Amino acid sequence: MIQIEVDLGNGRKFAFTSDTPGITPEIVQHFYDNQPEEEKAALWEKIQKGTAKEDSVGLSFSGQFSVLPTRFPLSHDSCFGRYHDEVTRAISNLNQNELVILADLIGDTLQSGKQVVLCGVAGAGYVASHFVSDAQMGLVLPLCRVSSLSDNTGLTAAWANDVGLDSIFSGQVVRIMDKGDLFIGLTTSGNSESVIKAMQEARLKGCNVTCITGKGTSKLSEALMTNSEAFSTRQHIIGIDSNLTPAIQDVYQFIFHAIYLYLKEKLADKFIKGLY
Repeated sequence: MIQIEVDLGNGRKFAFTSDTPGITPEIVQHFYDNQPEEEKAALWEKIQKGTAKEDSVGLSFSGQFSVLPTRFPLSHDSCFGRYHDEVTRAISNLNQNELVILADLIGDTLQSGKQVVLCGVAGAGYVASHFVSDAQMGLVLPLCRVSSLSDNTGLTAAWANDVGLDSIFSGQVVRIMDKGDLFIGLTTSGNSESVIKAMQEARLKGCNVTCITGKGTSKLSEALMTNSEAFSTRQHIIGIDSNLTPAIQDVYQFIFHAIYLYLKEKLADKFIKGLY
C-alpha cells in the first residue's frame, strides 16, 4: 500500500492510498480529466468526505481504468506540452472557409478533367506526395489527375544541376501545366525561390494558384501581389499562424487530410463503380 499525492488544479489537492501497481499522479490526473463534469463533481465530493475522516482516500481503479501510465504528460511547461499547444493553436486559427474554397477548387478542377499539381521542398514536399497518394487511392474518379512535382527526383536533380535550384519546379510547370489547371505550392517560410518561380510560371500559363505558408509577410506573398490584377485566374495564399517549422508542416498534413475527407464525402457519387 502506497500513498500518492495529487494536485488536480483549482485548489483540488489530495492524497490517496493504493495497492494497484503502476498508479501514478499522472494516471489519476488523466482519469479525472476524462470524466464527465457530473462525475468529476461526484468524485471530488467523495474525495473531500474521505479526506475529512481519514486524511487519505481509498480509491479503486480496477474495472474502470486500464490506461497505461502516461510517459510524457502534456504539461504546458514541457516540450511536448508546448508543441501540442502550438499545433493546436495553429489549427484552431485556420479559416475554415478558406479550406472549403480550396477543397471545392480541387474537386471542380478534377471533375473538369484538369489537373492539380503540388510542390514543396523537404517536409512540405512529403506532404504534397502524401496528398497525391491519398487522392489517387481514395478519390476513385474517372480522371484523378493529381501529381507532385517534388516526386520527380531525377528531373529535379537534372534541373538543379543543369539550370539552377530555383528552376526545379518551374521547368516542369512550363512543360506539363495548362490553362485551367490548379497549382498548389507549399513553402514553410514563404521564401522558397523554387516554389515562387513555379507559382509565377503557373500564373503565366493561365492556371489557378494557391499557396500555403507559415505566418507573416514573405517573398511569396509579395510575388502574388505583384501584377496580380493582370491575371484573371484565382490567386490565393493561406497563412498558417505559426513560425515553428514542425508545427507548420503538421498543420499542412491536417489541412490535406481534412480536404481529402471532405472530397471523399462530396464526390462519393462520382467514383468509378466497382472499385474500392
